[in-house]
Amino acid sequence: MSNQWLCFWFSTQLEKNTFIKHFLQCNYPGAHIRPEPTTDRFIVVMSGQDERIIPGNSVDVHADMPFTGLVNFGGSFLSKFECAQMPHPLLEHITLVDTIGVLSDEKQRTQGSYDFTGVISLFTAKCDLILLLFDPHNLGVSDEFKQVISSLRGYDYKICVILNKAHQVDTPQLMRVYGALMWSLGKVLNAPEMECVYIG
Repeated sequence: MSNQWLCFWFSTQLEKNTFIKHFLQCNYPGAHIRPEPTTDRFIVVMSGQDERIIPGNSVDVHADMPFTGLVNFGGSFLSKFECAQMPHPLLEHITLVDTIGVLSDEKQRTQGSYDFTGVISLFTAKCDLILLLFDPHNLGVSDEFKQVISSLRGYDYKICVILNKAHQVDTPQLMRVYGALMWSLGKVLNAPEMECVYIG
């Protein structure tokens, strides 16, 4: 594809879908906004003449879509992968990868039915920009989230960290949260600090 790919990784489904809705100024086909990351699907949101959802096993055989390599992850992954198409001017220039809702703290699930890390690595390599969203009230990094972030090593230049909901905390608390976040990410990515950090 000639357009850019933007990949979203974050700890809560609610923030992810709300952010994408704000970005597009509408919901994409099949989008659900919930307070917890109840979805375990990878959804590619891209331009199309009509609004439709294409299941993973059908996407894989589309010659005009760059997803043929995903068949190597097997039917278990393809059942959790789909493409949402819709006519939208922004999607003519950018493709969004709406990732699974990665859980934080003690709440996590096991991604044992397919090569989770392999899928992450594939999308990481393909994407031009990766957004990591964090909530200042919940900076816990579970083993699952560490697995995701660790898979981004070597692609630090693609990562933008967004500390969301900053207006809900005062300045001293925000500075403490910022420092704690940089320390946590630095340990996982083996980097002293992130180059692109935005306060939202």
